[in-house]
Amino acid sequence: MRLSVACRSISASSSTEKSRWSSAATFCSSCSVLEAPTSVEVIRRVGDREFSLAVLGEGEFFGEMALFDQEVRSAAVRALGDVWVLTLEKRSFLRHVRRDPSLAFRILERMAHRIRSLDSRVVAMGT
Repeated sequence: MRLSVACRSISASSSTEKSRWSSAATFCSSCSVLEAPTSVEVIRRVGDREFSLAVLGEGEFFGEMALFDQEVRSAAVRALGDVWVLTLEKRSFLRHVRRDPSLAFRILERMAHRIRSLDSRVVAMGT
C-alpha cells in the first residue's frame, strides 16, 4: 500500500503562518509528518498574545485535526530549524484507512495523549 504524500521543506525563518495556512480562517484537509531531526513549535495566537501549545520532533505529526473535521486551523507551526515535512491529503488518508483502519486508530491515540497532556497543563496553571 502506498500513500500519496507531498514533501516540502520549512525553514526556521518561515512558518506555516506565512505559507498556505496563513490565516485563521484557512480550511485545510491535510496532515504533515516531520522528517528531519529538528523540531517545530505549535503556536496559537489570541490577539497580540502567542501561546506555545507543543514542540514536536521527528516522526511526529501536525494538522491531523483537518483529517477529521472541516473546521479552520486552530494553531500554526513555526520551524525551530530547517525541516522536511511529508504532507498527507485527506483523500489519500481516507483511502489508506479503508485498507488499514489501524492508521486512524494510531492517530486518534496520539490525539488523546495530546489532549491529556494539555489537560494536565491547564490544571497545573490553576494550582
